[in-house]
Amino acid sequence: MLYPSYPYELLMARTSGKAMVRFLVSQHGRVAEIKIVQADRPEFGEALSAAVAAFSFVPASRDGRPVRAVLAMEHKFEAAGWSGRPSPEDLQMVSLVKKHPDRIVTPKALDAPLKPISRRAPVFPATAKSFEGEAMIEVLVDKEGRARLPRIVSATEPALGYAAAQAAGEWRFEEPKAGGKSVVTRVRVPFVFGPNKTEKPKAEVKKPE
Repeated sequence: MLYPSYPYELLMARTSGKAMVRFLVSQHGRVAEIKIVQADRPEFGEALSAAVAAFSFVPASRDGRPVRAVLAMEHKFEAAGWSGRPSPEDLQMVSLVKKHPDRIVTPKALDAPLKPISRRAPVFPATAKSFEGEAMIEVLVDKEGRARLPRIVSATEPALGYAAAQAAGEWRFEEPKAGGKSVVTRVRVPFVFGPNKTEKPKAEVKKPE
């Protein structure tokens, strides 16, 4: 299970709310279908759906055989960070963006190109209307190399954007440095969604910009 990525614009505005989704878990333990039941803001529903799509389960069983099951999940998005996400470090980044944006270094000013050391591709969203599309996600990379505050710059449809943001928020990089000192930098990561050779949807992660 993963924490949903807090929608960037709502976090910056300190907007709190909640969402609930109902989803089908297949006999293989994967989330097969998702329905947004309630959301105070549409963005909260999309963000929760993107997180749930990446869940995996020990499947339910009946008479010794795995079976499908329907579950529900509610999540409270609290901008004060009371529920653990956003974390104190995320809130520090919010403060940095608002009060000291000049301290955020551009990738061109780094001593060396930013290098990913851990990056997870998005899980193709069950709520997507198309098997193909693109998304551009912007993240802040902190002094320890953790990606924070993923922001959807563009997406061919919302579900793809939130799936990409959920994945990008889990990335790790080598520590960004400028002048030999660890710094915070901002990068954009393009994602491409499309069918693979078995005609199942997949996501391709391209080089950060």
